[in-house]
Amino acid sequence: MCINIVQKGFLLRGAIVVDKVYHTKEKIFGPALIKAYKMEKNTAIFPRVIIDQNFFNEAKKYYSRFSNSDAEYKSLENLTLKDFDGFSYINYFEILEFGVIHSLEEKKNYLNDLRKIIEEMHKKDDNSLKCKYLWIKEKYDIAYANFEEKYSKDDTR
Repeated sequence: MCINIVQKGFLLRGAIVVDKVYHTKEKIFGPALIKAYKMEKNTAIFPRVIIDQNFFNEAKKYYSRFSNSDAEYKSLENLTLKDFDGFSYINYFEILEFGVIHSLEEKKNYLNDLRKIIEEMHKKDDNSLKCKYLWIKEKYDIAYANFEEKYSKDDTR
């Protein structure tokens, strides 16, 4: 989903939590909603989707019947990074190897889409975006360097 959103020209910020939530056609409420809202507002801060540690714990307990606890946890670890503040977030910069984007050309296009969003963010004269811009630019630069290192040797993929 993060990749699809970037390809449409947007970034995500949010939180994934595990707790109870109640919803009907008219209302949604519960501790999960409150916790996710507070984490998104006070902790996510940057264009990232952070993940509550309880989510990882639950994934180890409730894994797919076609998997096992360790494999499920390892898959989650491969999709996330731990940030400077100790929170894990979905690594939409480098999750290009998980079947969403297949060809080398699609991977280049995705990174180009992300770069365009970052450049547009930098053009805006908004002080509240400066730290967000610096955060995302750093993550992008690392991802791009890793991409170049991996694929510059073999352009036949």
